[in-house]
Amino acid sequence: MLPADEAAFIIRFFNVGDGDSALMETVGKRPFRLLVDTGGSRKEMLRGGRGCVEYLRALRIECLDAVIITHLHMDHMGALTDITGNIPIRRVISGYFPPEDSGTVSCGPKAEKTVRGLTDCLNVWKEGTDLLRRQGCIFEEIRGSGPVAGLGTDLKMTCVLPDASGTERQKRAWDRMYRGEDVFEDEKAAVSRLRNPTSLVLRAEYAGRSVVMGADLFGALWEGWKDPPCDILKVPHHGDRKAMTTALAEALRPRHAVISCGAEYIPDKDRPSSETAAMLRKAGAKVWYTGAFEGDPFSPVRRWPWIEFRIGKNGCLSGPLTETGFSDLIGEHA
Repeated sequence: MLPADEAAFIIRFFNVGDGDSALMETVGKRPFRLLVDTGGSRKEMLRGGRGCVEYLRALRIECLDAVIITHLHMDHMGALTDITGNIPIRRVISGYFPPEDSGTVSCGPKAEKTVRGLTDCLNVWKEGTDLLRRQGCIFEEIRGSGPVAGLGTDLKMTCVLPDASGTERQKRAWDRMYRGEDVFEDEKAAVSRLRNPTSLVLRAEYAGRSVVMGADLFGALWEGWKDPPCDILKVPHHGDRKAMTTALAEALRPRHAVISCGAEYIPDKDRPSSETAAMLRKAGAKVWYTGAFEGDPFSPVRRWPWIEFRIGKNGCLSGPLTETGFSDLIGEHA
């Protein structure tokens, strides 16, 4: 393992249970810290894991230079308010922000589950962004695919907006909902279901190494990926049966594939899916699980607080870090 004092870039995939959160950090005189998604809040977390803010505290992170929210699902952005109350954030990047004149969103008592879930997410998003506005945080709305600027000296990132028209449809409906205008229930349900297909996909590059983060974009929606193969892949949609196709696995050909999932197998979603893992292994990847659930014979028996990879200035990649040293930081992980 590359020693910490020789690492120039570190990425940690946090075990936040059935959710997503990863911290990218460039090391040096002026470190740059970027959090991609926050996982869910304590009350929303399912099947193991801890809150993202606990890991940030353990790592003595006193400020986040940027946070990217890939899409509005609780397991990806639910802990934002937990973080804003504890750790300053300079900049937030997302595909959508509430209007400044927005109000609380409501839905009828008979609204379907997906509409109720969307309503909860929009209200949590408003609460978090309202607090960040008061704190002077900079908001950057992604309007199309392209490079993300201002991520430090050596870290480069490209954001892929997979469905620009769907994102615009969401934006129009959500703006109206925030302003208390009438939006038909079927339209609310439709834009709610678009959240995964409109997830932001990220490709980060450092010292010739690359990390691709698939958020919750279903594998069939981006199996035409044309970028070069990656070193590390954050597998989309928690590694369930929709996460990967053979064509996508062959296009990405990661050396390491990280599945962010809870500690227990979820049968009705086939999450995480052994078929998805098999596709990745066939494409040459070593597969790792943040939840280290025991239902997969290839996964570690113990649960880890995070899965960590390090990259040196010369491009040397090492990882994942084993549990050695974790106990001093986070304590026994139950």
